[in-house]
Amino acid sequence: MRRQWVLAGVVVACLAVVGVGAFLISNHVRASRAAAYDHYEAMSWLGLARSMSSAQDVTYEVEHFRAYAARWSLREFHTSEGEVSQLLRNGYLAEAVWWFDRACETSNAQDVTYEIRNVREYVHMAGCSLQELYISEEVISWLLRRGCLSEAIHWLEVARDSSRRPEEIRYAAERVFGLIDKAKETLDVVGTTEEELLKIIFPWRSSLVRPVRSFPPKAGYCILCQPRTIMGSDELGVHSF
Repeated sequence: MRRQWVLAGVVVACLAVVGVGAFLISNHVRASRAAAYDHYEAMSWLGLARSMSSAQDVTYEVEHFRAYAARWSLREFHTSEGEVSQLLRNGYLAEAVWWFDRACETSNAQDVTYEIRNVREYVHMAGCSLQELYISEEVISWLLRRGCLSEAIHWLEVARDSSRRPEEIRYAAERVFGLIDKAKETLDVVGTTEEELLKIIFPWRSSLVRPVRSFPPKAGYCILCQPRTIMGSDELGVHSF
């Protein structure tokens, strides 16, 4: 009986050893598979980062590469911190060039301003200057001026469209003033005058210019104020227009 108990104990111990061994082997296999997967993913993301895509893509790809490659040194992937930094810089420069191309194709002042701001931002992130991309400040100023003038012409057409609502027409005329001022140009560049725009913004002025009863007819008088009472008598406020 005692011998049977001893044999049972030996069997149980053997089974425990086998179970622990199997567990350790299984964990090792899983860890090996995970390591192989991480290595493969790290190589894939590094390859994508090397494909010279946009800054947003490169940043995203480098972040994933670093995450999957965390358990190894960069030499494992035949790269270095210098190359990774250069990949990010190239991505920023590519993005700056893309936004500059957009600015060259855009004829809207607001969009051009936004696109030029992105150009400057990515150039700064790359740690370089506009000159390295063969972009001068004169070209930037010309693009902004062209955008302002192009948009001013658009709003001038809106302001002259009598089928639109009065508030739209007034807003359009005010936009023309603002854009011409931003472009540091004169209104004649877009084919209008201050007099025309003021008539659009203040149409009531021309409608109020008329002879005033109770006064001798005289050119240039108009009623701008409501009647008011002075010393018990009514008097119309009259202004020279």
